[in-house]
Amino acid sequence: PASNTLTSLPDPLLAAFSTAEVSLYKSKIKDSNLSSFSFNSSEMVNPNPTDAINETLQLTRDLAQSKPQIALKYLNEVHNKSEHFQSEHYVIAGTAYIALRLFADAEVSFLTALSNGISNLDIYLNLANLAAMRGDNILSKHWLSVAETNFPDNELVNRVRGTLNSNDQSTSLDAFQCNLSQATPGNFTN
Repeated sequence: PASNTLTSLPDPLLAAFSTAEVSLYKSKIKDSNLSSFSFNSSEMVNPNPTDAINETLQLTRDLAQSKPQIALKYLNEVHNKSEHFQSEHYVIAGTAYIALRLFADAEVSFLTALSNGISNLDIYLNLANLAAMRGDNILSKHWLSVAETNFPDNELVNRVRGTLNSNDQSTSLDAFQCNLSQATPGNFTN
């Protein structure tokens, strides 16, 4: 029955194109000498693995806020294929974690990127907001100060400072907390 089904399917050209389109080119195909056609595999474009990684990395940047779980999936693939440590991966992960409301993971990701040499206004502002959300206003002010020092006269720094000063974004009364619900088993070796 399976082979019977395959033979009963319509011609794919007829299904994909109008009858006029098929008729127009059908005669040209019959008249052409296909035996003179040669295929040289060396003419094919060999994709550069680095280009593929960079394209996937750009995709993760684009998806980090709108589809964070998909972004993290692709980011894991890129991270595992990369030959060298990439601080930028942690910036993208931090953005995705914020979208998923995994604020502790976001903070760790931004701190990892920062400790490995990335100086980015968005990192400082995200760290300021994350610190304020968990009640550490001293650290929040510190990150705003660092942002202001590294990016002087930036209007966004002033707006975030105004927002943090006018609204108490803290969801906690203590800067240091014990959130056992966020505990995860580690995979450490001796």
